[in-house]
Amino acid sequence: MVSDMIGQTSKNNVLIDVPEKWEVVKIEDIFKAIDGDRGKNYPNEKDFLSNGYCLFLDTKNVTKTGFSFKTKKFISEEKENTLRNGKLERNDIVMTSRGTIGNISFFDETVPFENIRINSAMLILRAKVDDIIYKYWMQLLRGKVIEEFIRRAKVGSAQPHITKKSLNSLKVAIPSRKEEQTKIAAILSSVDNAIEKTEAIIEQTEKVKKGLMQQLLTKGIGHTRFKKTEIGEIPVEWEVQTLEEVSLGKGEYGIGAKATEYRANQPRYLRITDIDDRGKLIPSDKKGIAEENYERYLLEYGDIVFARTGNTTGKSYLYDDKDGSLVFAGFLIRFKLNKEIVNPMFISSIVNTKYYWNWVKVMSTRSGQPGINGNEYSSFMVPVPSLLEQDKIASMLSIFDEKIEKETRFYQKLNTLKKGLMQVLLTGKVRVKVDENEVVST
Repeated sequence: MVSDMIGQTSKNNVLIDVPEKWEVVKIEDIFKAIDGDRGKNYPNEKDFLSNGYCLFLDTKNVTKTGFSFKTKKFISEEKENTLRNGKLERNDIVMTSRGTIGNISFFDETVPFENIRINSAMLILRAKVDDIIYKYWMQLLRGKVIEEFIRRAKVGSAQPHITKKSLNSLKVAIPSRKEEQTKIAAILSSVDNAIEKTEAIIEQTEKVKKGLMQQLLTKGIGHTRFKKTEIGEIPVEWEVQTLEEVSLGKGEYGIGAKATEYRANQPRYLRITDIDDRGKLIPSDKKGIAEENYERYLLEYGDIVFARTGNTTGKSYLYDDKDGSLVFAGFLIRFKLNKEIVNPMFISSIVNTKYYWNWVKVMSTRSGQPGINGNEYSSFMVPVPSLLEQDKIASMLSIFDEKIEKETRFYQKLNTLKKGLMQVLLTGKVRVKVDENEVVST
């Protein structure tokens, strides 16, 4: 419990405890909120260019951790001059306000574009005061106070959004002394830096692994003679077989049962949403299963499951004993790999290649709705080296998997630490001394 609270205030039913030497301010006291242009000159698809004078932000460009420019679209200077509100100035904060709400980015000197405009699903927060501590406000706007505000203030069911008026009126408690804001921002930023470095290590390791996979899964180890096949050029000694041919039968659909609260002495219910983009089990949000007759749906070593419908079609998970007892759900299809023919890790690597995902793209859109059924998965063709060579390839790739898993666990710990620090530092439950480099609990 915080011992130096001086009072409480509330806005939108959000209770704000106010520590000593902190003050309550409205967002509109600190920032001017600016909409993007929504008039008749708003750009349409024919106005967008792959390169141009002004970067026109899409919601994909504004993420939870800052700007991302993996995809970009531009408008011409002529088009830009027809627009009114929504052009960024350096040190503006951008917040997504429609659809995906609450992602925050900062337009500082590190952003390599001079002319940028927001789209109609964003707001600009432009400082009204000269001595604002931007790093503090970036942390605060990414914290629980804003999450709770969004939860309560968003309107609309088809496309949820927050209004400029409601954001302007939001009250937040902040340290009165800029020195305390600076210290808090420095602590949280140091964890952010560690998170970014860990992300970079994971990304680089995955990049190196992909390059090695491309070499090993098409050229093998030590081969000099190659042949052309329906799946491309492979070593002469390799064969091409279907997924069904390297499995103990056809694909099996999962159990159609309701998810229930997870209990430690029961198997976990494996749903599509429990599998991450790397094909690993997500440890959080565990669910159990109400159905009693689930034994035939329990996963075993050598089982691989595939998502069969929706936007996750093609996603796969190779069962790992370390994940405990798992019962797979109805939107997944299981293949029991024949371990006398294939190394399960080798097949798991195959279904994480560009070749596989190109196949998924073609197969899943033929009917108009994304989806691949059991017979279609059965027909997927895989290269099959000798079992000894598969073992060697799987062993080489596992070195990178272990590195990625280790760094991912560290990344998750850092994020947990960051959330905990935000909760106590941005609320004043733990105070920083402005005259010493230490954190003390009140």
